[in-house]
Amino acid sequence: MSRNSLLGLVFQLALTAEKSWRKIRGFKQLPDVINGIRFQDGIAVITESDKAAENQQIAA
Repeated sequence: MSRNSLLGLVFQLALTAEKSWRKIRGFKQLPDVINGIRFQDGIAVITESDKAAENQQIAA
């Protein structure tokens, strides 16, 4: 099997698999997830310690 035919098969496989993939909803929240913000049912959970840290940053 040549390299080109293998690449063609892999490409066709990816196209077929792509049809059943789910789209990411809420991708705009990914930076918050990376920064460690916790979410519950799609809503950011803010604890008292988070509020205190935020107030300290604002005061500084």
